[in-house]
Amino acid sequence: MIRNLKSVIYAAFGSMVRFPDAQITEIALALEECKRPFVWVVRKKADEKEIEGMPEGFQERMEKGNKGLILTEWAPQVDILQHPAVGGFLSHCGWNSVLEAMVAGVPLIRIGVGVGADVWNPAVVITSPVIKKERIIEAIGILTGESAIAESIRSKAKAVSVMAKQTIEPGGSSFNGLTTLIEELEAIKLGSKSLP
Repeated sequence: MIRNLKSVIYAAFGSMVRFPDAQITEIALALEECKRPFVWVVRKKADEKEIEGMPEGFQERMEKGNKGLILTEWAPQVDILQHPAVGGFLSHCGWNSVLEAMVAGVPLIRIGVGVGADVWNPAVVITSPVIKKERIIEAIGILTGESAIAESIRSKAKAVSVMAKQTIEPGGSSFNGLTTLIEELEAIKLGSKSLP
């Protein structure tokens, strides 16, 4: 299916985040009501047959109406973000997601995720307040609209993309930093330098 440039919302919240069922419901309702095509990566719990919190018949309505694609397994996030149809990223704003969106020049909408934990837990269960569908719809509308604010957001995302790409090119700060690290490690391996 061909979509207009920058018309699709990509929603993904990392492999470790587990929203409460109520938040899944609000995200689903917002994606349905915002009338924008979307790709949503939402993971099922290991013992689930269906996604807890997903409104009854939601997935079938979205697929039947060709409105959205729901993926329950791993997805090629970098490739999705690089696709010219993607115009916004609804995210938990984890480190990799932010970097990948920056390089792709895709503006972000953050759904709150608590930072830090009292006890390490391999699946971060979110306990922060549920973001209501109205706020999500409003954010998507601002991001995808034709206002001066929307244009400014998209323009800044493009500028950040250019800067991010320059850092990994020869002479860029990330390129130089990685080159220096490799040289230091080679010197240590060859014995011409010792660890501090």
